[in-house]
Amino acid sequence: MNRVDLSARGWVHSSGSHVRGEAHLDDRFLDARELARALDACTTDADWIGTVRRLNGCFAAVSAREDRLLAVVLHERRGGWAR
Repeated sequence: MNRVDLSARGWVHSSGSHVRGEAHLDDRFLDARELARALDACTTDADWIGTVRRLNGCFAAVSAREDRLLAVVLHERRGGWAR
């Protein structure tokens, strides 16, 4: 079982995701709460990763899945996804 305890100021929680910061998903601005909801809506790890690749902003996110954690930290990306 995974446990996520991110309680510092600025972290928001929505179901299985914790997010701090903000980003644009394509042309739509998402604050931390909306971003957490968008990550929670991803039904597979591949979907979660695909959503993260479309984000542009400054944020950190951790999503708890059944037996694993998915995490990302992104500091203002301009242009394409670094591979």
